[in-house]
Amino acid sequence: MAALVCRNAGGATVVPRPRPRPRPAAKVPGGGGVGGRRESDSRAAADADAEAHKSPPQHPRASITMSKLGRHYLAMCPVGDQHVVGIVLSILGLMATLAVLGIGIGEASEALESIQINWMFFLLGWGAAWGCYESLKEPRRESWATWFELICILLAFVGDILLVPYYFLSNGEVPELRYVNTATNERLIRMCPSLKSFKQTCWLQNPFFSFWVMVVRERFWRDRYQREYLIAQDGGRIALDWYTHDDGLRPNLSDETPILLLISTLVGGPMSYPNGKTLHQFAETGRYRSVCYVKRGCGIQRPNPYVTSKFWCLSDYEDLTMAVDHIHERYPHAPIVAVGVSTGGGQLRNYLARTGKFSKIRAGIVVDAGYNWNACVESMDKRLPIMSHAMAQFIGNSMVEFSQLHPKEAARFDLTPKKLRSISTMHDMILHCMAPTNGFPGKPLEYMHYSHPADPGPLDRPLLQFFTMNDMIICQDDIRSGENYPIANPNIINVTTKRGTHVIRWEGFTASKCWISQVALEFCDAILGETPNGKTDSFPVARIEEEVKRQQKMGVTECHGYGSSEDDSDKENRSTKTVK
Repeated sequence: MAALVCRNAGGATVVPRPRPRPRPAAKVPGGGGVGGRRESDSRAAADADAEAHKSPPQHPRASITMSKLGRHYLAMCPVGDQHVVGIVLSILGLMATLAVLGIGIGEASEALESIQINWMFFLLGWGAAWGCYESLKEPRRESWATWFELICILLAFVGDILLVPYYFLSNGEVPELRYVNTATNERLIRMCPSLKSFKQTCWLQNPFFSFWVMVVRERFWRDRYQREYLIAQDGGRIALDWYTHDDGLRPNLSDETPILLLISTLVGGPMSYPNGKTLHQFAETGRYRSVCYVKRGCGIQRPNPYVTSKFWCLSDYEDLTMAVDHIHERYPHAPIVAVGVSTGGGQLRNYLARTGKFSKIRAGIVVDAGYNWNACVESMDKRLPIMSHAMAQFIGNSMVEFSQLHPKEAARFDLTPKKLRSISTMHDMILHCMAPTNGFPGKPLEYMHYSHPADPGPLDRPLLQFFTMNDMIICQDDIRSGENYPIANPNIINVTTKRGTHVIRWEGFTASKCWISQVALEFCDAILGETPNGKTDSFPVARIEEEVKRQQKMGVTECHGYGSSEDDSDKENRSTKTVK
């Protein structure tokens, strides 16, 4: 019988996969006699129905382990961190107390000044101890809705700075894996050695500081792409950015070369750091042709401007299906693997679930995508009002230019520049922009229900999902709500880390290595190395490497493309296709 496996620092815990329990018969209204029930029978039926909806029974020993490690994460903090907390609190607290008690006897003015100085040291000492505690506690605080929570967040940043030497010398962590122990899953995990450990860059432990560093790095990202436009039936336009080399030339790969399709972040494109890093790492191996899917009006550094007043949709099923079909039509013999980052991860999960066994994507990797759109939006508006405002402005600003150039078209949905700039929360963005332009005017809840990701039951492709309890944008409750997804579908593997942050898992002192990209590359190599009969051949690595070496000896003869800088000649080289 298949079982759910939870691997972490404590080893592997196997939980028997529960069998479905039959629900009790439906309650028949009425009194006693034939066709009716007495009041005691009704209570018994209600109790039986409530019992049936409880979580399925588990092995007693495994249930305790799962409760600590999987559901409540009470044992996520390593023993070493707990010792550090105690040592830091003891030393700093003792120093602060001795400083207060060490007031010398002297003149009144000198004593008063000494008291003030020592109390300052007292507060600084306990503030540093509190900051170290907030830095090391698992899971971290994820809200700054109140002044107390904001103070704790700031003290955690202080603790992250003070503990840089400790994080530098520590051994990192062992990610938690949740999957059903089938032969295929065991083989895939065995072929992904990077899953054994993860160590976040020592000076980037703070999630907000890491996010700021990522935004700064995006300004210096200089990869080159060739853009291809696709026109939908409603006149909307999406873009496919094909990766090229630094010299602006696309390598002469064969038509059977596997394709990496990256589904971008909220409003990002190939120049956004988490997207570009993955595209770069896959393409530079010479074994993949990388392409980035850019939604309507998205792509910050290299925008794909709106041509109609319809916003992109959270589910984005129609546009994404059009892009996948076009890629498959262009390269019918090339297997397609997909990586969805943040919002793009939810859209990829939705696509795989809705297409099922007819999916043209061979395997998927989802990075930090929530399960419930509505819950994630409401939680972020409450917990992180400043970040919610910034994300809403990112989305609104992409529509401002269109509303200025086409005021009559934008007036259909009252999308004036003033209104777009006044939006302050993600809920307001959905209410005033996304819901109306997607056919749900004044009905944000109906729109969120419409765009909610499909049930993962029909999903028929291997799916690797990354999460971190230090995400901040995706709330911890939403992450925990998906812990049993591998039970619902054995094709799903969940990987959860304690450190890192939203779409960021950096390793190395200079943060030059992306752990997510490395694991995704190993996972895709493992998937493409599996033939239909279950055996592993040399297709994704050996055969393509031989082809690359052969091309290098012959020299590149047929290449085309252009760089990230656009001029009139570049625009003429783009190809556009209308899909009906």
